[in-house]
Amino acid sequence: MSELDDLTKLPSDFDGRVRLFPLPSLVLMPHAMQPLHFYEPRYCELLADALKTDELITMATYKQPGSQGGSEGKPPAKWNPTASQAGWESSLGSEAADAEALQSGDDIPEIHSTVCICKIVSHVPLDGDRSNVLLVGIKRATITSEVDAGRCYRMATVQPLHDMYPPAGAPGRIQLREQLLHTFGKVIPGTDSVQQSLQELITSSMGLGPITDIISHTLPLPIAAKLSLLKQPDVDQRARDLIAAIIQLATPAASPWQLALAASQKSPEKLPFPPSFSLN
Repeated sequence: MSELDDLTKLPSDFDGRVRLFPLPSLVLMPHAMQPLHFYEPRYCELLADALKTDELITMATYKQPGSQGGSEGKPPAKWNPTASQAGWESSLGSEAADAEALQSGDDIPEIHSTVCICKIVSHVPLDGDRSNVLLVGIKRATITSEVDAGRCYRMATVQPLHDMYPPAGAPGRIQLREQLLHTFGKVIPGTDSVQQSLQELITSSMGLGPITDIISHTLPLPIAAKLSLLKQPDVDQRARDLIAAIIQLATPAASPWQLALAASQKSPEKLPFPPSFSLN
């Protein structure tokens, strides 16, 4: 078993109960890494409980007001596959605070039913009861019900969604993997470091499922598109859907996510892509 496989396993005693950390504009995928900054008291309590027990936090996505399927047509607020991951910490920290604005009176903001169970791989305590945390997505899941566990944060029971590799797709899976990486290579920055990282990914033994998830997490796709990819357990279909989404992303139309992609390519000098799976 590879280090990645070992890192992205659910605990053997997992009972389906999860702690929910919802954000309005983040969809975390299995196999992808995401830094977060914890400072709100309720989520600091969530983090403390996770560290004392199974080290699991489940990332959820708020339903946006006036939308049936998420933020249709809107990319994540920031995207740069070569930017320092630390830059996400303050960005997502502010989004956690912005999530309060989604609440109306005593109403509990709705979240999408498809979530990503994540594992804490790094935790750095800071002054003022704050923390920097690095998560890795380990499993898709569907919320079956929310539960009242007497905590400041939300909890739910979930049904894990396991990757499916249909036997009928086996003969063409290698070609599908090559097609996905080739399509992805057309939209990432053309610097030597980024292209070298892409070549390492091409020659690696990483399967189609993890590759699809990592690319889905990295690209500035609309939130609704990311949620659709997160919801799809069929790996072959997920890869085909992602290829179609990348082609749409790369069209000449000056859509908001195309502009975000173009802006990211103007400063591609900081961090190689794809993100490393090192625990350092």
